[in-house]
Amino acid sequence: MEKQMNHLIAENKNLKIQLEKYNEENKIHLLKEANYEDILYNMRDTVERENPQYQLTYVNKAYCEFYGVNEKKVIGTSAMNCVYEADRKKIEAMMKRVTPTKPNYRYSCRVRKSSGEIVWVETEGRCFFDKEGNILEFQEVGRDISQHQSLAEQAERFRLSMEEKVRERTLELINANAALTIANSYLQNTINNISEGIITIDSNGNVKFLNYGANAGWSSNEKYIKEKLQNDLANKHSITYKLIHKKENFQNNELIFPTSNKEIQCLTSGVHLNTTDGISLAMLILQPLSDVRHLVNSMSGAHARFTFKDIIGKSNIMRDTVNFAKKIAPGEGIVVIEGESGTGKELFAQSIHNASPRKRGPFIAVNCGAIPRDLIGSELFGYAEGSFTGAKKGGKPGKFEMASGGTIFLDEIGEMPIEQQITLLRVLQERVLIRIGGERIIPINVRIICATNKNLLEEVQKGNFRQDLYYRLNVINIHIPPLRERLEDITELFCHFIEKQDKNGNYQNPKDFVSIIEILKKYSWPGNVRELQNITERTFYIANSEPLDSSFLPYNILEETQAHNKDSVASFDEGIQSSHLEKYHQELEEKDYILNLLKNNRYNMTKVAAEMSISRTTLYRKMNKYQIKY
Repeated sequence: MEKQMNHLIAENKNLKIQLEKYNEENKIHLLKEANYEDILYNMRDTVERENPQYQLTYVNKAYCEFYGVNEKKVIGTSAMNCVYEADRKKIEAMMKRVTPTKPNYRYSCRVRKSSGEIVWVETEGRCFFDKEGNILEFQEVGRDISQHQSLAEQAERFRLSMEEKVRERTLELINANAALTIANSYLQNTINNISEGIITIDSNGNVKFLNYGANAGWSSNEKYIKEKLQNDLANKHSITYKLIHKKENFQNNELIFPTSNKEIQCLTSGVHLNTTDGISLAMLILQPLSDVRHLVNSMSGAHARFTFKDIIGKSNIMRDTVNFAKKIAPGEGIVVIEGESGTGKELFAQSIHNASPRKRGPFIAVNCGAIPRDLIGSELFGYAEGSFTGAKKGGKPGKFEMASGGTIFLDEIGEMPIEQQITLLRVLQERVLIRIGGERIIPINVRIICATNKNLLEEVQKGNFRQDLYYRLNVINIHIPPLRERLEDITELFCHFIEKQDKNGNYQNPKDFVSIIEILKKYSWPGNVRELQNITERTFYIANSEPLDSSFLPYNILEETQAHNKDSVASFDEGIQSSHLEKYHQELEEKDYILNLLKNNRYNMTKVAAEMSISRTTLYRKMNKYQIKY
């Protein structure tokens, strides 16, 4: 019993000791809690506690002073009462996202003080949960960030303003860049499609820019252009060297650029360019001489105006001649047109040119009998700079060069001086020429048509025309019959010439011309069609709208035709039968003669015509007349 009492006393002492210890610890804890509460209450930041329904269970002194509220009155009210209405849903949504593992949160919002002032506060809080994860309490600390927010808003407004200005400026730059791109594209397309070549080079001959023009194919020949310019820059006397190193501009000088298959002859102008970086640059403007010549030929009338439709005449001999000319027109062979003065040799030459593949090229006509003997060489073949006193700077191309790509018509070829015939023969043989006083070989691309009112073979026999040149020219011969051999064409020709002059339509009925045409058909026409044209115009102007009759014709025509009428009347009766019979026998003999020649020469028309001393055109005409097939 005593032992039990002693044990109880000992346990009681232990319990008393533990109780004293617990009371001491609890006293310390309560003291600490009181100190903690005191600290919270006197903090400068606002402190609040809320239950799960956001009702305030505690606020500190700073909270009351900040919002201007009474501590006792605010406890139990909703913490959302002071939150700006527009921000409440944001806070409630955020509170729903807190969890026991992520209990801390932070937000900024606008609040309304009791005075009505709206300010910004930043709140940091923590949510406390029980063991089941249910919300027990929210504890929050807040601070006024109105000034900071104001600065942030100002900064945001400034940022937005700057962004807007940047956007506006960017849009301006985009639009300006688009405009520059369009302008540059337009300029580039313009430069690339002009016929002139535009080249920019530096002092080393490096090509800095080269347009891709449609005319001369500059881009495909850049290698050769660069080589040419570099060679010129190595020569201190060249115009290119003086341009780039001495800033001596030049205009309209001839430069020749060799390429892989041909030479490009250019009329060139050079301009030195001033640059800000001190690099010496120059611009060359190159215009192909072929374009220049085409323009000059067009402006100077060096083109063919007439075609075969302009050749008037329905006589058999004229139709045969025209048909033969049409047949040979598409070829490249040299043509010699024979005929008396005034028969229309140039009319045939232009018609042949316009019916050939060269019709878009120039037609250059040269009257070899009208050029002084000492100038015909330079006119035909050109001359180089300094070749003689008074020679043009840069030289001058001749008619053969001007006719490049087209046709050159050498009228009155029989009048060409014998010394120039040698040069012409070489040009025909080699298809190249050298300007007088020059050294460069210039290839030519022309078709040659010659005309003469002389018998060139007789001129050869007289020593006036080189035999080798004659046989070189004698490729295709066309003989234009004189007007006296095609009198049936006079009616059509007379009416055509009257129509050209009769702008008022006074002479529209060909029957009005019957009497005067009958007289014209009895005339010998030594001046051929040209004479008929002149007489027709004379008659028209003298008649001055009066009816046309023989009284308006020149005296020499009336005199000749009257004599012709007398002789015809006197000999008609006695000669009509014999003349018809004789003509019949002559035609039979001529037909047999032609047939024999054709068989012996195996229908080689050239040989048959040569043996008969006639042109191939005349031979064809006779074969058609006698109905000889070929």
